[in-house]
Amino acid sequence: EGNGAVKGIVPAADVTFYALGDDYALCRNLEDDRSGWALALDAAVAAGADIVTMSVVNKSATDDDAAAVARALKAGVIFVAGVPNEPGQGDFPAGMNGVVSVNGFDRNGDLLTTNAGNTNVQPEVTVVAPGAEISIVAWDEWRIAWGSSSATPMVAGIIAAAQQKYPDTTANQLIQSLIHNTR
Repeated sequence: EGNGAVKGIVPAADVTFYALGDDYALCRNLEDDRSGWALALDAAVAAGADIVTMSVVNKSATDDDAAAVARALKAGVIFVAGVPNEPGQGDFPAGMNGVVSVNGFDRNGDLLTTNAGNTNVQPEVTVVAPGAEISIVAWDEWRIAWGSSSATPMVAGIIAAAQQKYPDTTANQLIQSLIHNTR
């Protein structure tokens, strides 16, 4: 119902949203000191997710964060994460081994720029996708957004569409197909 009921690029996909909020500490179990995103990733894996998309950037990853990523990859989950849009934001989880990292491009096919006007070149990018002038659904309204956070779910959707078309493929086969067939 409402704005959130919009169909995405893979309407037959089942989507579960795990909110981290502005203060990740709000999402933590008081008896568990892992980061909010590691907790969300573990919850998604436990729920049987095939693909996880995360548009959160951190300056560092703890051993627990790395272990959560390793558990997801071992379970055959494809983990898609956005790169930072600005220098100094950090490059985790996108910069971690096995993660499909996503940057955005504009309507001209150019990489997005930072607020200072510099091209947003990131060292750990797997693929780029449209990330400018993207219509998104906020809590109660439509907005226009830009950045890797807008591009990341599109890549996850493309992978989900390929997985629906070829249900017997493995996560690694889907990632290799993404890498080898992207221009």
